[in-house]
Amino acid sequence: MKFPIFVLFVFIVPFTAYSQDFNSNLFGGLSFSHLRGDNMDGYNKPGYQLGMEVGYEVKEGWTLWSGLGYVQKGSKATYGEFGNQEGGNWHLLRIHYVEIPLLLSYQMHERFDFGGGLYYGRKFGEFLEFIKGVGKESTEIIRDNDIGVAFRASYQLNDQWSFYLHHSNSIGSLVEVNTSKNLGQPTSGLRNMAVTLGLRLSLTK
Repeated sequence: MKFPIFVLFVFIVPFTAYSQDFNSNLFGGLSFSHLRGDNMDGYNKPGYQLGMEVGYEVKEGWTLWSGLGYVQKGSKATYGEFGNQEGGNWHLLRIHYVEIPLLLSYQMHERFDFGGGLYYGRKFGEFLEFIKGVGKESTEIIRDNDIGVAFRASYQLNDQWSFYLHHSNSIGSLVEVNTSKNLGQPTSGLRNMAVTLGLRLSLTK
């Protein structure tokens, strides 16, 4: 993952930073995720998101964004007063993705923009622990590819920094067909859902 991000930074960012038609940003923040269909409630799995993006103004007020980023997704069980697990199929599932978004945003106000689009995620790591303290399972259950929809709202704090709120949702099931039967019917339709709160740093001159 580090190599393609480094290549993107070295070859694309210096070009876009001095272009009048392109904007480039670094971004990073805290993510909170869960999996729809895992019999657990709430965005209980914390993680983080970081990467870089390039935007091209297709017409006045409208910008097309793409880039390369890293994000943690998954889900984590909650426990009651006496240490009992409150539902769910496992204690912890942590999934590591490299993601490529394609978002179209509209500048609704001088400081505020909102947009949405699609993303493609490629899994490069997975940690599954069914019972707390037992350790990682040897079998991976999550598909390598994740495609979904994403929405982002951003508020500009000053010339360089802006605050953003990002939400993403998988379109298709994440579970491998040959393992879903072993995990039970509710698990066969797992979908990532994640919310990220973060900051963007403009590199545009």
